[in-house]
Amino acid sequence: MIAVVSEVELILAVCRTYTWVRERGANAGEVVEHFLEQVRLKKGQPWCAAAFSTIGRDALQDRWRLPMAGGCATLGEAAERLGMLKAGPAPGAGFLLYYPKLRRFAHVGFIRAEARPDRWGTFEGNTGKQGEREGYGFFEKERGFGPNDRFIHWWL
Repeated sequence: MIAVVSEVELILAVCRTYTWVRERGANAGEVVEHFLEQVRLKKGQPWCAAAFSTIGRDALQDRWRLPMAGGCATLGEAAERLGMLKAGPAPGAGFLLYYPKLRRFAHVGFIRAEARPDRWGTFEGNTGKQGEREGYGFFEKERGFGPNDRFIHWWL
């Protein structure tokens, strides 16, 4: 019997395979550097967007319509242009965290599922146990979102 897996399930399954990844040095290590290479960034650069882009493309191949991008702002602009940027989360969607001090989106990952009211399970790279945007690994986390955060409904 062949199991039919949705695109959302496929994305989340690929994310799960990376939860062991930890940096070896600042924004370095074999897998981290692989993510960075996929978006033409050098070792040492922030890599949450590179992980997001690589996972989407690897899971969905040519059905992944977002660009291979190393920056959250670039992903947000592309998602808006493609009609994918939304105000509300959904399982499988990408999330973009808005940082008022930077006046831009500065962290990205995937939504796993609603964990409890106003909290969502996520998969995210270049974060830490406390949810920081410049971290040391790829983690399964839980977080709430603010009014300026946005969500990439990449299936639209």
